[in-house]
Amino acid sequence: MIHDYLMAQNVAVSTSAWTGIAATLLKNGKTLHSIFKLPVPLTETITCNIPPNSDQANILRQNMMTNENEQVFSQWLLQIGNGRVQSSLDNVSDDTIDIPEQCVCIDSLVSDIFDNCTQDEMKSRVILSPKNVDCLKVNEDILRRLPTESKTCLSIDSVSSDNEMEANNYPIEFINSLTPSGMPPHRLNLKVGSIIMLLRNLSITQGLCNGTRLEVLELHNHSILASIMSGSHAQERVLIPRIKLNPSDVNIPFVLHRTQFPVRLSYSMTINKAQG
Repeated sequence: MIHDYLMAQNVAVSTSAWTGIAATLLKNGKTLHSIFKLPVPLTETITCNIPPNSDQANILRQNMMTNENEQVFSQWLLQIGNGRVQSSLDNVSDDTIDIPEQCVCIDSLVSDIFDNCTQDEMKSRVILSPKNVDCLKVNEDILRRLPTESKTCLSIDSVSSDNEMEANNYPIEFINSLTPSGMPPHRLNLKVGSIIMLLRNLSITQGLCNGTRLEVLELHNHSILASIMSGSHAQERVLIPRIKLNPSDVNIPFVLHRTQFPVRLSYSMTINKAQG
């Protein structure tokens, strides 16, 4: 675990998340509002209320320090976030940027990240994808590299609408093909040893929250036996049932009802809610 590794290297560590639920998944996790003394709600003019000369301020300065090799990359990331990075090429769209040479992958990104590594090393590696559709493709590509047998879990789908006649116009094949952001796919391919992420809060006291990463131990028709990978409940075995799911943010003229395991493969994750 990164937290334990850094602590062993005598590096000051503060783990944080935006929400209290997410913070429970981290070792000694706290909310950003707690660590940075931020008020609620946040606005563009808000600043943290930590005294500059306090012990907490000194700890945060240590956490934010970068070594010489990381400073250029750190500045580049900040410039991207501020919209100051542009492409040196002509006749390209405004949202095109130049990527540093050391960040360019010549062949397959999946091969560069996941080839020639053990199954344990695969657990600590993640590819961030800007779109949902790319994330699903990358996860399937990585799943094929695991030596264990694949099991396909099919969902039970239906739709409802204010206009029932309109709802009947959508064929089941079309409904099955939809995978809105934050929803599991109709065809959920899994393997023993694969890494999955929960998409719903099942039990906060057990550490089963939206975003929890787990390792699949056994696959059954109506449940998944898995081991929690991090947080205060790390290594605990839990059962994940099939549940009825509805997308919370989707641009379709009906309500999708999907009964499926509330998980996705977690080798690739989206960095925002962009739809693919």
